[in-house]
Amino acid sequence: MSIQMMLLGVGAVATKTYVDDVFSTFLYKGNGVWGNDNTGSQTITNGIDNSKGGLLWTKARSASESHTLFDTERASNKAIYTNLSSAEGTRDFNLNFLSNGFSWNTYDGMVNDSNQTYASFNFRKAKGFFDIVTYSGNGSARTIAHSLSCVPGCIMVKRITGGNADWVVYHASIGATKFLKLNSSDAAGTSSDHFNNTAPTASVFSVGGSDETNEGSSTYVAYLFADGDESAAQIFGENSDKSIIKMGTYTGNGSSDGPTVNLGWEPSYTLIKQTTQASNWRLHDSMRGIVTGGDDAMLRADTNQAEVASGKDRLELNPTGFKLTNSDTDMNQNGATYAYMCIRRPDGYVGKPPELGTGAFSLTVGTGGTAPQFVTGFPMDFALYRRPADTQNWYAGSRLTGDDYLFPNLTNAAGEASWLYGASDHNNGWAETHYSSTSQAWSWKRGAGFDVVAYKGDGTAGHQILHSLNKIPEMIWCKRRDSAGGWFVYHKGLDGGNQPETHYLYLNLSDAEGDQVLVWNDTAPTSSRFTVGSHSDINANNGDYIAMLFASVDGISKVGYYTGTGSTQTITTGFQPRFAIIKRVNATQHWYVFDTTRGWASGNDQYIKLDLTDAQAAADLGQPISTGFQVGSDPTVGASGDKYIYYAHA
Repeated sequence: MSIQMMLLGVGAVATKTYVDDVFSTFLYKGNGVWGNDNTGSQTITNGIDNSKGGLLWTKARSASESHTLFDTERASNKAIYTNLSSAEGTRDFNLNFLSNGFSWNTYDGMVNDSNQTYASFNFRKAKGFFDIVTYSGNGSARTIAHSLSCVPGCIMVKRITGGNADWVVYHASIGATKFLKLNSSDAAGTSSDHFNNTAPTASVFSVGGSDETNEGSSTYVAYLFADGDESAAQIFGENSDKSIIKMGTYTGNGSSDGPTVNLGWEPSYTLIKQTTQASNWRLHDSMRGIVTGGDDAMLRADTNQAEVASGKDRLELNPTGFKLTNSDTDMNQNGATYAYMCIRRPDGYVGKPPELGTGAFSLTVGTGGTAPQFVTGFPMDFALYRRPADTQNWYAGSRLTGDDYLFPNLTNAAGEASWLYGASDHNNGWAETHYSSTSQAWSWKRGAGFDVVAYKGDGTAGHQILHSLNKIPEMIWCKRRDSAGGWFVYHKGLDGGNQPETHYLYLNLSDAEGDQVLVWNDTAPTSSRFTVGSHSDINANNGDYIAMLFASVDGISKVGYYTGTGSTQTITTGFQPRFAIIKRVNATQHWYVFDTTRGWASGNDQYIKLDLTDAQAAADLGQPISTGFQVGSDPTVGASGDKYIYYAHA
C-alpha cells in the first residue's frame, strides 16, 4: 500500500496534490485603496485554497517595512513579524483568506500602499508539507500534537500574547538542543528549555518551560515544515511519490566558485541562515529573480530592510539544487555551516499540468500601458519577441538569465538590457514599459512540455545535462551565452526519425540537417538528461550555455515530422494549434513561424522567418483545423518527398 493510500485510508482514492496547490510566491503592486463596501479591495488570485488552512507571509519590496505574517488559525487582523519580537498586533488589514488566494481592503503600508511593490509567500496546510498549530503554554515540559503526518524538519514558534518574545526556530540540522531566532542574526544557541532536548516525531513536537515556547499564561503559534527526505513527505506530483520541501546544511568555502547543494530538484524558494556565527536570514525566490550570472533579488527575514536587487550574483539554480556564487559571509563564509529550507519549483514531476494550451504558452501583443506589457496569464519562463511588421532581429530571453537577451537569428553572445526581459517579475506576464501593440511576444511556462536549463560546458564529449521535464525532450535549442556561436537544434524528426541524435540543425540558419558527432555525441536524450559533444558552440570548457527543451503533451503541444506529398495534407496533432514552427530539413529552407494572432487560417497566412530579420509576409500555405493543421504543396511546407519537422502548440 502506498504512503498516500495509508494517509487517506484503505480503499480511498488518492488525490493528486501538486506544489502549485500548496505554495505560491506572488508579486503585486499595492493599490492603496480602502472602502467600507470593499470596492477598493485588492484580490490576489494565486491558486492556493486557503479554506484548507494557510499562512500568508508578505513583505514590501520597495520600502523598509516589517515582514508581516497572517494565518487562518488566528484572527485575520492579527499580524506577527519575522523581524520583531513583538506580540501579535491588531490593525485594519481587512484581510480575507479565499479559496484561490487572498484579498486586502486597506492602504496599510505593510501590505498595500499604492506606492510600493510587495512579495507574498502563501503556504497551505498539507500533509508532508506544512502545518499550523496554536496552543496555550503551561510552563512545564510537554508535547504538542501536529498534523504533518511526518517528522518536521523545521519549526518556527512565536509567543503571540504576553509581551515581547523572540521567535524560536528548530531546524533538524542543529537538533533539539539548539535553536535559532528568526528575528535575529544570532548564531545557533543552546537551550534545554525551548524544545526540551527532544526531537519532534510524526505526531508531536516537544517544548520545555521556556517563556519563548511554553510560558504558563501565554498563547503561541507554531509553523511546522516537513523535510522531504522522509517517505511520508514524498506524496506529491503526478505519481504521488515526490517531495516538494527539503531541509539541510552546507559548508561555505568563501569563493565565487562556491559549494553546490544537491536537493534532487530545482528550488523556487530558499531560506538560508548561518548557524555558526551571526548572520542574516537570506530569502531568495525565482519570481523576484535568482539569475544565472546576474544579480539576485534578496530579502533579509530578520530585518525590515527593503529588497536588495542589484550588486551580487549570490546563487544560481540548476535542475538538482543550487550553487553558491559569492563569498558573502551571510551565505558562503569559508568553513561556516549554513542551514537551509528549500521549496521545489513546479517542474514536470510536481507541477500542476495545464488544462489548456493557454496555461503553458501565450501569444500576446504589447499593451503600451500598465505593466505587464505582455499579459500571459502565467509567469514567463522563456519568451521570443519582435515587431512582426518591421525588419528587425528576434529577441529571446528567460527568467533564469534575467536581463540577458539573445538573437535567435544571429550568433552573437548575450547582451543585457533591463528594459527587455529583466522586468519579468510578474505572475501574469512580463515587461514594464516600451511595448506597443505593434510588438508581439511568444511566451512559455516551464512544466511537463517545456523546460529551460542554464549550464556550464566542460569541453568533454559525453557531458550530460540534467533537466526536469519528466519526459524525453523531442526538440532542444542550445546557445552559448558568453561568446558567439550558433544555435544548435535537436529534433526527433532528424535523420527521418531513425537516429536523430546523430544529426543537427542551426536555428539561426536555413541549412539542411547535418551529421556531426561533436554536437549531441550521437547519444539520445532521456527523460532526465541530454548529452552534448565537444563542439565549442555547445560545450566549451567553462562556457556559459542555455538550453530550451520541448516535448509533446496530449492536447497541449506536439513535436513531430512528416513527408511532403506535393498536395494538401493533414498533419494530426490531437488539438487545434494556435502556433506552429515548420522547417524543411533535407534541403535549404527557412524556419517558418505561424500563429493565429498574426493570422493563420484559410487563405493567406502571415508567416515570419525565425532565422531572418524579414518582416512578416503573406502566402496561402495551410491552416489550423480541429485536430491539427493542413499544409499545401508549396516547397516551404509540403514539397513532394521532402522531409519536414514541426512544433505546434494549442
